[in-house]
Amino acid sequence: MNTLYETPGLVQCLLQGGIVIMPSDTIYGVFCNANLPQSIQRLRKIKNRGNDKGFIVLAGSINDVRNFGDPGDETKNVFERYWPGPVSMIYNPGIKYPDIQFNVDEIACRVPKNTEIRLLLEKTGPLCAPSANPNGLPPAKNIHEARAYFGDNVDMYIDGGTIENTKPSKLIRIHPDGTEEILRE
Repeated sequence: MNTLYETPGLVQCLLQGGIVIMPSDTIYGVFCNANLPQSIQRLRKIKNRGNDKGFIVLAGSINDVRNFGDPGDETKNVFERYWPGPVSMIYNPGIKYPDIQFNVDEIACRVPKNTEIRLLLEKTGPLCAPSANPNGLPPAKNIHEARAYFGDNVDMYIDGGTIENTKPSKLIRIHPDGTEEILRE
């Protein structure tokens, strides 16, 4: 039996720069390929988000996150304590990613606990996955609310039912010395 993340055409859509709304490991998200600047700019427009705010990137493993640059041993130790799991971490990868980064030096990543999403990420590579809502509005709890927000501006919708607990991931900033700053519970 196929899972939501094995929906026909999903991988191809994401690899070709499409925008997809589907459940993440925490809430409904708007997904796009984190390696395609044109997709990220389209996502910014759809979400009505300026260039001053980055996107959380989902990765299939800690090794995939390391592809963004070596964050250092202290940060890797923090990754290993929380991942896989519903914790997004902002850190300095030592390389600039202007399309996705949160500020001059930092990006935010998460390795989901959900095995099916990680299998999808093995096929697509890292994906931007902000919540399914325009900037300033509450996250969509179901595909109908997501459609009301985004209409035909999205290439694919995958219905995972209603998510009552629309709580985003915990958000932690990791400082270069490995200390943690909780930004969102």
